Amino acid sequence: MTPHVSLVGKSNSGKTTLLEKLVRELKSRGLRVGTIKHDLHDFDIDRPGKDSWRHAQAGADTVVISSPRRAAAIQRLQREYPLAELVARFFDDVDLVVTEGYKRESTCRVEVHRAARGPELVCRAEELLAVATDEPLALEVPQFDLNDAAGLADFLVERLVKGGTGMSGQTGPTVELQAEGRSLRAGRFVTKAIAGTLRGMIASLRDVPEPRQVRVIVARDPEPQTSLQVNGEPIELNRFATAFFCATILGMVQPLEGGQDATRVEIAITYP
Repeated sequence: MTPHVSLVGKSNSGKTTLLEKLVRELKSRGLRVGTIKHDLHDFDIDRPGKDSWRHAQAGADTVVISSPRRAAAIQRLQREYPLAELVARFFDDVDLVVTEGYKRESTCRVEVHRAARGPELVCRAEELLAVATDEPLALEVPQFDLNDAAGLADFLVERLVKGGTGMSGQTGPTVELQAEGRSLRAGRFVTKAIAGTLRGMIASLRDVPEPRQVRVIVARDPEPQTSLQVNGEPIELNRFATAFFCATILGMVQPLEGGQDATRVEIAITYP
């Protein structure tokens, strides 16, 4: 599951301001970022009179608004989604989810503390990954200045994102992508899909060991070409496998930003 962290704290402690700064810092590091705002009350993001509002008023259980640049879904719920289910349902294509709220449900919390709001924290020290504060606290957890969004971003990337490490401590494959010699960025869903697809394709080859490191270069110039190395050893492919690897990899990469119309793709994967 995509790693997630919750900014928690008292009202008016600066959670939203810190979240905005944190998202900008994470984006500047090339990450795809999702956010969730936990609302304890009902809310409505649609506007009365709009077509989508009329769809919902007519009784539609799910309404999707779609345009060339964005899409939104509004669902009627019989129960509130738990945080983990929200992340699993909607955030497969990002590297990290930052939420505002969920101080009781989240397993990964950063408390935002402001001295003017009182000395007590809303969470116990053992429940916290870190604290963002405007005063030193007698706690044995990492502490960051409220204005040090950059330092907090580095900390979260190291603890939750780098190498695919989440709260479970398990590590996923690392994937490096290049198209036409340019590095491509991809979210966790895409990189996991690519790593899993290539592992399955390699498993179908005869007398090829379990991959720990894979390097593959495909090109269409104009005929399909594939160069495959598994654990540092070159693997010979027949004509069909060459064409299959080439078509599959180009098909996975071309929808990515920067991968459109790519005719040469290089992928390096390290499996845990």
